[in-house]
Amino acid sequence: MHSTTSQKRDKNRQYRLSTASTSQTFTCDLDDDRPSPRIQTDNNDPGTHSNSPRYKGIVRSRLGSGSKFTPFTVKGFLVSINKSLTYDIDLQLDEEQTVVLSGAQTSSYSYHDYPTDHLRNPDFTPLSELSAIHGTCFRCRLKGINFTDNDAPIWKVNKITIFAKQLTDRGNGWVTCTVHQIDQYHRLIIDIQVTTTEGELSVKEQLLQYVNNNKDCGGMLSGM
Repeated sequence: MHSTTSQKRDKNRQYRLSTASTSQTFTCDLDDDRPSPRIQTDNNDPGTHSNSPRYKGIVRSRLGSGSKFTPFTVKGFLVSINKSLTYDIDLQLDEEQTVVLSGAQTSSYSYHDYPTDHLRNPDFTPLSELSAIHGTCFRCRLKGINFTDNDAPIWKVNKITIFAKQLTDRGNGWVTCTVHQIDQYHRLIIDIQVTTTEGELSVKEQLLQYVNNNKDCGGMLSGM
C-alpha cells in the first residue's frame, strides 16, 4: 500500500484533495519500475534501451498491419508519476473505450472529495469522517521519448520527475491524453497535454526542453 496526496477538479465538486491508498491488479509498484514476476519495465530491460531495435519494435509488436486499435483522446486525472516517463492516470472513459483498454495494466486508489469552500468552513467534516471513493488508474508510458542511459544517477532522474510533477500541477492534476496503443508490458502508450494559462503544453516537448536547458540533466532524454 502507498499513500499519495492529490487535488482534483470536476463539475460537481471543484476540489478533490485525496489521501489515496493504492492497490494494484498487477504486481508493478506504483512508485518503482523494478521488474516483477509478471511485468517487466523498460528501465530494467536492455531490450528497451533507447538505442535498441526491440524498443522501437514495441509499437509494431502490438499494432501490426490490420490492427483495429484506433487512437483516441480523453481527459484524465494524474495519480502519480514514476521516473518522469511513466504515469498512473485515472482516465474518463466511455463504455466502448473501457472495453478497448480492458487488457491494460490498472491500479485501484481511494480518495476523499472536499467541497469548494472547505478552507473557509470551520465546521468542515474531518477527513477521517468522510467516506472514501474508489477509482481506477492506468499505467501509462509517455510516447516517443526515452532515457539515453538507464544507469543514470537517481538524483538526476528525480530532478526530471519533479519538473514533470510541477508541470502537471499547473493543470490542477488534470491532463489530456491521446492513447495510441497498449504495449507488450500492458501499459498505455500516450501523449500528454497540460492546459495552462499559457495554453496547451506537451509534456514530452517540455521534458526535452528542460533537459536540454539544464546542465545537470543534459542529454538524459531523447525524442523519437
